[in-house]
Amino acid sequence: MAPSESARHELYNALIPLLGVEHTETLMAHLLPRSEMNERFDRKDERFDRLNERFNERFDRMFIAQISGYTALAKAIFLS
Repeated sequence: MAPSESARHELYNALIPLLGVEHTETLMAHLLPRSEMNERFDRKDERFDRLNERFNERFDRMFIAQISGYTALAKAIFLS
C-alpha cells in the first residue's frame, strides 16, 4: 500500500538529519505520490480487463467451432 502524504512528509523530515536536504529531496523525488500510484494501477487493471474480455471472446469462438465440428462428425458417423 502506498504511503499517505502525511507519512511521506514525516519520512522527509526524518531523513533530513541523516542525509541532508539535497539527498533527501533526491530520494523523495523517486518515490511516487500515492495518487500517481493509484492511477497507474487503475490503468493496469483496465488493460487486464480488456485482455480478459478478448480471451473470453476467443475462447467462446473456439468452443463453438469445436462443438460444431463434433456435431458434424457425429452426424457423418451416425447418419451414414
